[in-house]
Amino acid sequence: VQVDVDEAALAGVPLDHLAVDLGLRAGTVDVREIRAVAPAGEAILSGSLGETLDLELAATDLSLAADPFAALAPGPLEGSLDLRADIGGTVERPEVVASVEGRQLALGAQALGGDGSARLDLRWSEGRATIDGTLLGLVGVSGEGDVDPERFDLALDLSTDRVATLVELATGTAYPELAGAVTGRLGASGSWSGEDLEATLTGDALSVSWGGHELHLLEPYRLALAGGVVTVESLYLGDDASQSELFLYGDVPLESGAPVDLRVQVALSSAWAQPLFPTWQIGEGRFEALGAVRGTIDDPKVNGQGELEQSTLLIPGAPASVQEIAGYVLFDPGRVVLDSFHADFAGGTLRAEGAIALPGGEDSSLQYQMQVSANAVTIRYPEGFVVRGGAEAGIASTADGRRISGVVDLDRVFYLEDVPIGFSQLLQSVFQRRPLEIRETDELLASTELNLLVRGADALSVRNNVADLDGDIDLAVRGTLARPVVFGTVEVESGGKLVYSGNEYTVERGVLTFANPFRIEPVIDLVATTELREYDVTLTLAGTLDQLSATVVSDPPLADLDVLALLTSGGELPTTDDGTATDKQATAAGLLYGQAASAVAKRFNRLFGLDKFRIDPLTESSGSLESARVTVGQRLSSDLFATYSYDPSRTDIQILELEWQVNRAVTVIATQNGDGTYALDVRWQKSF
Repeated sequence: VQVDVDEAALAGVPLDHLAVDLGLRAGTVDVREIRAVAPAGEAILSGSLGETLDLELAATDLSLAADPFAALAPGPLEGSLDLRADIGGTVERPEVVASVEGRQLALGAQALGGDGSARLDLRWSEGRATIDGTLLGLVGVSGEGDVDPERFDLALDLSTDRVATLVELATGTAYPELAGAVTGRLGASGSWSGEDLEATLTGDALSVSWGGHELHLLEPYRLALAGGVVTVESLYLGDDASQSELFLYGDVPLESGAPVDLRVQVALSSAWAQPLFPTWQIGEGRFEALGAVRGTIDDPKVNGQGELEQSTLLIPGAPASVQEIAGYVLFDPGRVVLDSFHADFAGGTLRAEGAIALPGGEDSSLQYQMQVSANAVTIRYPEGFVVRGGAEAGIASTADGRRISGVVDLDRVFYLEDVPIGFSQLLQSVFQRRPLEIRETDELLASTELNLLVRGADALSVRNNVADLDGDIDLAVRGTLARPVVFGTVEVESGGKLVYSGNEYTVERGVLTFANPFRIEPVIDLVATTELREYDVTLTLAGTLDQLSATVVSDPPLADLDVLALLTSGGELPTTDDGTATDKQATAAGLLYGQAASAVAKRFNRLFGLDKFRIDPLTESSGSLESARVTVGQRLSSDLFATYSYDPSRTDIQILELEWQVNRAVTVIATQNGDGTYALDVRWQKSF
């Protein structure tokens, strides 16, 4: 008899080809060859059947990555199997000795069985079967039981320390932080059709660890299978050190569409969430939850509630940590509701509420909407600033990512740190264009839209060695976190002070206007005035960062170089004998000397804590440095100021001056000159 069949099935296993070659003689069937070919490889049965059995089954290099094995395991199994079985005895009482050997076994990049090899031996004789070895190098199996062509009744000892690999094999997802081990005894009985299969799995050794945190059995576990339903009769794990617990009981049917009824009780340290957010720092806290899983095995429905308390969180790049976290969560079918969230943040409070719709059905995306509020928080961000205020913002998922929208109300924006450079250098460092850096855009930042209003009436306050300013902030932030765009104004109140080269300027008008829809580029409008000797000097800055123009004028009018000399050295340009100004070389040298002297004076002033210390270089007509005049000032009281000025190269030029501020309009000045003479001046000032 010779039979060839394409696309056949044998014992429920689909085959590409089945070839049968039999010889029949009196009382005996000669099995010349029965060849079964599947995508994984081929198996060959040969021998004879008569009063006794003499058969051999052999299969070599069966690929685990192909069907039928690939269809049984969702994980990417790799490797090969060799199967050999010798079948003897009689048809009524067969005897089988079989072995399965695996080589280069792996799940993804993870070798199984230590070196990738495993062996399982089976012996069946006189209706009794013994099993010993490992299943794919994952689960150790040892035991025996009654087995006949119709029924079986087995008792097997099982053990594994590869819980994480089994979970990956069952779910198709790897969890690097998961580890565990379990031993138990499996009792299984029923017919080979599986209709009346019953089984129990019991044991007193089971442990699971996640990110270095471990749970172990607090009492023996017991699972039962009957009628196609797995019943978790007892599964209670915990950890005395962290007071963590996990308790499960209920029914989980294996049949698709059958109802699930599983109860879950959890009490875990919040540090168990650390592996889910490896870059965050999650402090010790506690999460407790009580819930039920219903629905079906294909579409489970979760109902319950959870509570989080006394936890802390620090996210890299965040200006402050989140402390004393307390929250209440509701688990509804298809969504998780954050009923309440409260935490201490940056000296204030942080609150949130919202809902997360879990993926299901045809919609595989995660939908969420949250409302977050901050009150009375104080953060040191950006660098050098202290920001105080609150915010109301919404965070919602979109088709392309997420959107953050809301209002930020600023109570105060302080900048109090002294800067080691002058006002002009400060402007230059702030306004200069930075070199373009090309780098990969973070997907999270690029897909997060912004729609924020930042408001702060009288919020801006700058108090340091170069400025004494107050102002208003009214901005709108659009774009994305990767490329934010700012619109609006920052307006400085008139009357503020700026200091440069020992001169104090009064701000008449100061406005930064943001209107470029493609980048953050302010339009500057600054007007500041100062009094130097008998001149009123006005400084004007106008334009964008790329095209910033600066003009300086005086009243009474002076030439531009005279005004610059007045600002840098406190005096006008030196003149020749005929009353004309010195040449440009001498002028440039004088201005450079003045800048250098100003820098030295600032450092000396900070070192000794003087109210005034100034060096005025004196240059010759050729531009070379002739000498320098040193001026030291100290306030003796709120209305009395003393100034001492001298030229180190000449002992006859020493001036001591006492200035008494009688009131806002009248000042009396007493002067002792280096030649022994005295002078008394009364200055009266009237504005109109």
